[in-house]
Order: sequence, then structure tokens, then C-alpha cells
Amino acid sequence: MNRRIDRAIFIGFAFLACAGAYAEASGRGKIVSTVKVYHWNAKKRVWGVGQTIKRITLTFDREGRPAEEVLAGGKGDVLEKTVYRYGKGKRILSVFGPEGTLRRTVTLEREGDLETETAVLPDGGVLFVNQKKYSRSGRLEETRQGGADGRLVFRKTYAYDDAGNLESISVRNPDGGLAFFIEYKYLKFNARGEWTARAEYYTYGDVRRRPHEAVYRTFEERDEKLL
Repeated sequence: MNRRIDRAIFIGFAFLACAGAYAEASGRGKIVSTVKVYHWNAKKRVWGVGQTIKRITLTFDREGRPAEEVLAGGKGDVLEKTVYRYGKGKRILSVFGPEGTLRRTVTLEREGDLETETAVLPDGGVLFVNQKKYSRSGRLEETRQGGADGRLVFRKTYAYDDAGNLESISVRNPDGGLAFFIEYKYLKFNARGEWTARAEYYTYGDVRRRPHEAVYRTFEERDEKLL
């Protein structure tokens, strides 16, 4: 596997959170998510929430669509900014580094219940191509994640609870074997029924349900006309 495909895998996983945020957050003014990493207390033999490792601020346009997403480090330093544009049947994401230089452009084109996600580097090289399938209700059901050469790298299937919150993601290798399994546990909700705290767990190999990170989010600058 070459470096470009390795990078495609990494960025593809990074987009999991973005996809979930878009699907469940449409219609809000601004959402701020704080991600904290777990640490292992060897003496008490328990997992605990540690320091903040990143902060994600997602703002929306007047039509309730994502307009800009800013990823910052634990100290508030901007790591990456994504700007959203919209056309007929497509979304275009321009991803910039902290210095304002374009890192990649991601185009998502929808036709029926299928969406093609293509990431291209500034030099024109293809980073990855994903195929996404949605249910009639608009929930993401499956992603077939491909490398730059079009070869299948992973297949992801998504499960939701009765309230429509993302419950788990199964990530499988091309041969169908389970690469790893991601579970989400919702810890807190606000008065509107929107989750404000969520824990994430990974299962892979001989590792079972290892805590990965905790996300705390607040809803800011609401526009009641969009709700």
C-alpha cells in the first residue's frame, strides 16, 4: 500500500465525524464540539477523561446547511478549516491548513440514494473516492471507501438507535473480515433531545470496547427560524 492510499485511509476515517455532524445537525446556527482523550488509571484500573485534544466549530448558512468547519487543537490553535459550497446535486468542500493554503478539495455528488465522494489534492492527484448509500429517510447506511486507484479499502455500515442517533459503525476489509467496530454511548442530552456528551469505543483484534474519546458539544447562536 503506497503513501497516498495510506493517507486516504487516515483522512477517510477523519471524515466519519464530519458525516455524522452533517446528518444530525442540519438546521442549527452553530455547534461547538470539544473532544477529550481517555487515559488509563493503572492504580484504580479504570478509564477516565483526560485533556482536551481538539475543538470543532461547525457553523451553518441561512438555509441550515454547513457553511464552515474549523478544527482546532486543545489549546485553540487552528489546525484545519473546511469551507462548504453547494451546487445542483453536489457539495464541494475546500480544506485549508492553518496557514490558509489549500490542502484538498472534496466533491460530493448525489444521485438518488447514492453519493460519490472524491478528494483531490492541489496538484490534481486523486486522494480517495468513496461511494455512499443513504436510506429513504436520509441516513447514511453504507460507505465503500476506495483508494486513489479505485480499489476498495474498507466498507463501513452504520447503525442508529430509535432516536436516530448514530449507534455504531462496522468497518470491514475488502474480504469481508471485520477490521474494527466503533460504538457510541450517549451520556447527556439537552432539553431539545439533542445529545451534548458522547463516548466512543473501539473494538479490534483482541481489544474489546476500548474507550477512544469523549465528545462534549454545545449549541450556540441558534436561529429559531431554522428549527
